[in-house]
Amino acid sequence: GAPDAGAVYTFSLDPGTGNWSQVGKRVAPDAATEDYLGQFLAWDGTTLAAGSRTNDTAAGTDAGCLYLNPPFALPSLDKLITASGLNGDGTAFVLSLKTTPGSRFAVDRSTDLINWIPVRENISGRGEVVDFVDRQLAGASKFYYRVRLQ
Repeated sequence: GAPDAGAVYTFSLDPGTGNWSQVGKRVAPDAATEDYLGQFLAWDGTTLAAGSRTNDTAAGTDAGCLYLNPPFALPSLDKLITASGLNGDGTAFVLSLKTTPGSRFAVDRSTDLINWIPVRENISGRGEVVDFVDRQLAGASKFYYRVRLQ
């Protein structure tokens, strides 16, 4: 693979022996040099989210993206969300979401990963890409975003 493209390795614990063994390796289907896939990870017990902070996307060079994948269902991660991050003047955060027809979702924001504030709700999925733009960035040095199904 490409240098520093990154990968996500999955492991299983044998409760009888206490030993861990590698059961999978996920790579981005569009892996490129210095994408750093896996630098940021989240798992809710069903879906694995892996960040690729400098992935080149339609949003721009090094815009970054997030790949989502059920833990053992697919050989590689599906690129579902592209986050362009702060635009050139630092005034907005843009999240492009590839939607599924008939789905409804919301975007929440947090400064501490504990308290979440709905930023946009009732977004309808029609199978196209929907852009979410947050221009309310004053008041905190960091914001975290999550997308949830409704």
